[in-house]
Amino acid sequence: MKKIFTAIIICGLILSFTACSEINIPDKSSSKTEASATSQGEQTTEEGSQPPKENASEQTDSTETYTEAETEAETEAETQKPTEEPTEIQYKAEDYVSVGKEKNYKYKDRTDNEYDVTLRMPKVNNIGGAVFTEVNNAIENDCEQDFTEADMSMQGRTSLIVSDMDYKYYLNGNILSIVISHKVSAGSFITYGIYNVDVRTGEMLDNQRLAQELGITDYEELRDRIKEAIRKDYGRRYAGKNLSEYDETFATTMSDSNIDNSKLFVGKDGKIMVHCIEYVQAGGGRSAQIIEID
Repeated sequence: MKKIFTAIIICGLILSFTACSEINIPDKSSSKTEASATSQGEQTTEEGSQPPKENASEQTDSTETYTEAETEAETEAETQKPTEEPTEIQYKAEDYVSVGKEKNYKYKDRTDNEYDVTLRMPKVNNIGGAVFTEVNNAIENDCEQDFTEADMSMQGRTSLIVSDMDYKYYLNGNILSIVISHKVSAGSFITYGIYNVDVRTGEMLDNQRLAQELGITDYEELRDRIKEAIRKDYGRRYAGKNLSEYDETFATTMSDSNIDNSKLFVGKDGKIMVHCIEYVQAGGGRSAQIIEID
């Protein structure tokens, strides 16, 4: 009986031990690994260093859409900009006029008179789309004789006829005026060549065409102003003298033919000037004058 009781106790212990082994006891190392993984997942989600792929795709598409819209807006803005017209070049007087021919004459004639003279002729440069052949031919025709005579005088050692030739020029709007002076050696007599040209077209301008370019529609009124300017200058030049001695020369000076042969040009600061001949008794019977018109 005692043996049976002991066997029963042993069986009960065996059964108790087997039941305990089937119970799941958490592994400490496994818990630590799971806890670490969970912690890292939470950290990644909080910092956003590795956003989900679908979010990154959405952000890229958004950026590309904005860039295309911005480009379209810039293109439209460029299209709507007003077209700028090319700036017209503004030429100065010195751009138009340069030395066409220049020559120095230095010699001693047969009577030991020494000469050191420079003759200078201008030319108008073809710029701004205009061609100035007409005015350049006119200048050359008027000036070449002085060069030819000076060449002959130096070669033959005779007295020089023209002691100076030089020029001035003025640009007022589209009107270029050139004044060439020719000084004769014997005495102080000076002649002038006057040339007016429209720099837009290259056309030479006579008195009436010049008046039109200046906006003067009544040329007869301008002609009366020319006569009055010459009359005043003549009276000033010979004031205090017995003008009765100048009746004939004054009448010649104021004659229609002399007035019509006068030459207008536009000088400094846009002033209208006239080149005319005044006839007198002394000094060769006439003198060339340049007078401002009121």
